[in-house]
This record gives sequence, structure tokens and C-alpha cells, in this order.
Amino acid sequence: MTPKVFAATRFLSIDLGLIFAAGAARHPHARIILDHDLALYPEVERSITFTRLAKLVDDLARRMRVVGVSRSDYVAVYAAHRFDLVLVASAAARLGAIPVMLSDTLDGDTVTALLAKLDRPAHLVTDETKLRTELAEHPFRANVRTVSTISGKHADAQSLPSVPPDTRPFPKSISRHEPALVTHSSGTTGLPKLIVQCGRSLYWHYQPQISKARFLRLTGPLLTCTSFSHVRFWSLLMVGMRLGQTMVFVTDPEPNRVVELFLQTQPELIEAYPNVLMRWGELADDPREPLAGVRLFRGFFDAMHPRIVDQLLEASRRRVPLYAHGYGQSEVGSIASFIGTKWMVRRFGTRCVGLPVPGARVKVVRRDGPDQPGSIYVRSRGRALGFIGGQQQYEQRLRDGWWEMGDVGYRGRFGALYLLDREVDHIDGVASTLSIEDTLLSRLPELLEIVVVPSGQGQPTPVLCTKGDALLDPVRWREATEDLEQLAKPVQVSWQDLPVTSTWKIRRPELCRRLAQGLLTSPGETPAQPKVDAAIEQPT
Repeated sequence: MTPKVFAATRFLSIDLGLIFAAGAARHPHARIILDHDLALYPEVERSITFTRLAKLVDDLARRMRVVGVSRSDYVAVYAAHRFDLVLVASAAARLGAIPVMLSDTLDGDTVTALLAKLDRPAHLVTDETKLRTELAEHPFRANVRTVSTISGKHADAQSLPSVPPDTRPFPKSISRHEPALVTHSSGTTGLPKLIVQCGRSLYWHYQPQISKARFLRLTGPLLTCTSFSHVRFWSLLMVGMRLGQTMVFVTDPEPNRVVELFLQTQPELIEAYPNVLMRWGELADDPREPLAGVRLFRGFFDAMHPRIVDQLLEASRRRVPLYAHGYGQSEVGSIASFIGTKWMVRRFGTRCVGLPVPGARVKVVRRDGPDQPGSIYVRSRGRALGFIGGQQQYEQRLRDGWWEMGDVGYRGRFGALYLLDREVDHIDGVASTLSIEDTLLSRLPELLEIVVVPSGQGQPTPVLCTKGDALLDPVRWREATEDLEQLAKPVQVSWQDLPVTSTWKIRRPELCRRLAQGLLTSPGETPAQPKVDAAIEQPT
């Protein structure tokens, strides 16, 4: 019998503990392919059937029960970015516990602060490396009940692989309205918020995705680079399990390393962060044509640049390759969706994030008149339960049931939503920094990324990096920006020096801080000493 996670939609709920069991019941021989070995089960090959994964989750849940995890407990998951994190979260949910997913990119200070936010001590699942490095000098143990590791051994932690499994039956599933998963916001403007999802909100994160996949008849291999700690990952996983897709999970997105997986698996669908898709655009010039079989390229978490979309679609040998983009937030799920051909992308641009999805409504509150852009608000069935340790912040963003997205945009003539900027990134006198970035990326193919942020004096300043760190040609720059006179002199940096979140978004406030303090240097230069500017403070 198929587990109820997919069985009866009248329940409108998702049980994370049964995802793999449900996938195995429908598609026992379908597979997940990894670009790394499992730390918990190193003997398992990188190509794993749904059936084997379901058994691994049950085994791990039984070991976690011996450690002390029980129903309604928090299980904080903070370890190196690998698929083991997904198994730990699903195993915790199998016991009725609540996984708290903490990105491996967070530092020790932030993790300690987030653990302190929880309303009761958590079980911490980490690895030996995190205990020796990021967490070594922090008082996190005051807010945890037990500490376990998925890899390595530590004197003050239990090693999950060495714990004997329990044999008692599993508890019943939790209610669809109870907390089921905690993830965190990107933290681009300060300490991340802990966002609480229930089974019902997770269902409405999943439902628009499965509807779209069925409409497009996407059943071929899916290759994705995403954060296992983000709520978006779970709707992606649920769709793949429901359809029995081969899913390829990439943790190292370097083009020269991932190209073999492309050639081996021949994905029909690619989904990744925009900044990762930007890097994979390099594969369009590979004579082996690793992108030839891709029918749909899908970006999420941030807006894509039109030049990159065009490059990817040109690399496909499908008759009608498509580009899709989703707009949403962890707090409300998927809100709007755009799917189009190369012509449609060129016609509408990538600032068009599409029409509202089922279960969501959108309105734009204009401040300066009927023809001006405004703040974006949404109603969504996928809205989270709230913020742990920050419920007042959560309530402040609600207006009579409408959620404030924190973005500026407008509705087009046919109802499509256009995104211009984040409100916190707005620069006085600049209509849209995102549009300027799109324009310059289209005019200068040598650019790998460009971000327009305000300098200490508020002047819009382009921070950019080039392919291979080649020196930017000042003549070409001057010609490309002759109609953009408000821009300050550009600052060139290396790709790896751009501060990013766990979902590869550029941390614009942090970039502003580094710019103001003189911490941004050109490739090959020695970093300058920080400039102290009392007017520029770290965002909180």
C-alpha cells in the first residue's frame, strides 16, 4: 500500500518521514545519483534506488531514537553539505521530531545564536569537522540536549554510524497543522530567521511544482544544484519521488567537475541557482555538447540575466527548449511562475516572473501613483506558521492576511508580475539595479557577474568579475555605459570574493560594507587595510 504522503490529496499534507517510503512504493527501481559518497553509509554506491533510500532512512531513524530523539523534539542539522543531511532530516521526521536545517555556510556565531532562539534544547547532528572548527570556541552546548556526528569521531559526541538501531515500531505521523520542518532565511540583511513549516504548508509548496511537471510531461532525468537546507529542496524531492524521475544532486558546481555527470546522465531538466547556471553557461562551448539534451532550464531563488538564459537555450539541441523561473519565499512558498521559449524570454525579459500559481494571489501596493511600481504583497496557502524567536517580526509583515514580500515590482498588461528590486537594495535615483545589471551583462560578454550597490556616498557602484579574471577593458566599459552616466567607476573582484548566501545569492549589504571599508580588491592585488566609516554599519 502506498504511504499516505501521496495517497489522498484530501489530506493536503506532506509527511517528510515517509517521502522515501512513498517513492519506493510507486517506483522501487528509480534512482538518485550523487556526486559524492554518503558519510553515514560509505559502503552505499552513488547511484541509489528509492527502495534502498527508504531502508536507510528507517535504519537511521532507529539509531537516532537510541541517541534520544523522540516525538516533537527539535533536531538541528548542521554539517558539511551532502545528501546525508536529507537522510537525517527525513529520519527525524520519521520519529515525529522536527528537523531544524542549518546551512553549512553559517558560521559558529550564527549557529549558536540560532540554537539559542529555539524554545527548547535541540538534538544537534553535525560532523567532527564542524565540532573542531566552526563550533569549537562557541557555547552552543547550553542549548542542545545531545550531540551526534554523521562522520568522524569526537570525544563529546556520539557517532551515529556506530549506534545500534532500535527495534520498536515507529510512532504515528504528526498532524498536518503541527510544526514539521524548520529552515532559515538567507540572512542577507542580518541574523537569519527560523521559519516553521507544517505538513499543510509543505503540501502547497509542492502542489504547484507537481502540476507544472505534469503539464510539461517532465519524466526524464533531473539534474540540480540546490541547498539541502532550504525548504525549496523538499518540494523538488517530492516531485521527483512522485514521478519516479532519476534525480542527480550536485554539490560541487564547478563546470569542469560537473560536466561528466551531464554526459553520463543526459538530463532533461536542469534546476539550479542563477549564479550556478551562469557558471554552467560555459558548458555551451564544450564540443561534447553536455547541454544538448536539456528540454527545460529552471532557475530559482534569484532573477536570471537574459544573456545567460539565451546562452543556455542556444546550447540545447531540443526542438523547443524552454526556460522556467519561479518567484517565491520560504515564508510563503511558490508565488508566480514563468515558462517560455527563447523568443518569449527575449520579448518579456527575465524580470517577468510570470503569473500567480494555484493557491497564491498577488497585489502591488503603489506609493507614488497608479503608473508607478510598488511593494509586492501575496496571499498564499503555503504560508509558514511563523518565526521561532521572532513572531513579532512575522506579524509585522502581515497586512490583513497579505504577506509583504519586501520586493518592488509591477503587474503587466496581462497580469504577469515584474520584479524590479529588493526594497532594501533600492538606490535613490535608480529605477532598477537589476535592469542595469542585465543591460551590462548583455553588452559585455566577458563579464561573469555584475552587482550594482551604493557606495558610502550612495552612488551606484558596479562590482564585477570577468571570465578567467581577465582585466576589464576600460574602453569597452566606457562604450557600454555611455547612456548610464549615474554609475560610479567599476570595482573588479574575483568570483570567489563575492559574498554569497547558502543559496548563492549575492549578500548585497555585506558587499556594500566591504566596498565602503575598502576591502574589495582586483584579482591579484593585496587586500587594503579596512577603512573605518562610522556611517556604515553591519546590517542587523
